[in-house]
Amino acid sequence: FAHMGSPGQPLLTTVLAGEYGRALDLMRPHRPAEVFALDGPLIVGTAAEHDLAAMADTILGYSERALVERTGDPAIHAVRALGLVLRSPEQLGSARTELERALDLAPSDNFLQQAKEYLENELLPNAIHVP
Repeated sequence: FAHMGSPGQPLLTTVLAGEYGRALDLMRPHRPAEVFALDGPLIVGTAAEHDLAAMADTILGYSERALVERTGDPAIHAVRALGLVLRSPEQLGSARTELERALDLAPSDNFLQQAKEYLENELLPNAIHVP
């Protein structure tokens, strides 16, 4: 938790600030396979590399609270999908559901469509359960 909010963890910093659009913008430059990879660019070289469980739990906790106030924000659903995948491969179905919600809210968003297709059609060979 010591690195949360620091420059060493840009994605989590935006989540802590409630800036889900910015968090989604950090995901957009990457292919979905990279975004959802435990060794992808959103993890490697950041504080999350050393405490992935804390990152996943924080994303999920903050996004759950944010959705109470902003249910119609597709970025929150997309970021929540990432947190679910990072938490456990057993959460893949829930991650798919979150991306479907995001896409329902932003149907013309190409990145969200690609991410949804990735989670529906690809195996996540590098996804492991985070204790």
